Amino acid sequence: MAVETGFRDIDAPDIGVGSDDQMSGDFDAIFANWQYLAAVAWRGYENYGCGAVVVSVAVDCADVTYASGSLPESYARLVAAYNPLDEVVIVVRHADGEQAYRLGGLPTPRECAAQASHYATSANLYCVPRGCLPQ
Repeated sequence: MAVETGFRDIDAPDIGVGSDDQMSGDFDAIFANWQYLAAVAWRGYENYGCGAVVVSVAVDCADVTYASGSLPESYARLVAAYNPLDEVVIVVRHADGEQAYRLGGLPTPRECAAQASHYATSANLYCVPRGCLPQ
């Protein structure tokens, strides 16, 4: 699976009913929003420990949250294996299932959080406009 320069696909197990097209759309949206998602991951890690950024795709937007602690088995093993210094676990939830990704990229999550100080990175305040994430 091809990924943009600066990103490496470390582990993307199929935990839902996602098609290759849906996964490709997920990657496009993740890469387009990498700095924000990685900043949320770092801030979540700093405040709550290892966890995952969960993107719930809705009709008009996508809700972004950080989940840690007791996680679903479907992506808990990814969280247990990732290195929060330079990787993130992102779970994309669609109406027909979810897909989890363990990704690394540049800038790193810590660098993204430092660069994001000029805008809010509170996950519950963020909404991706329709069309940025696949339905």
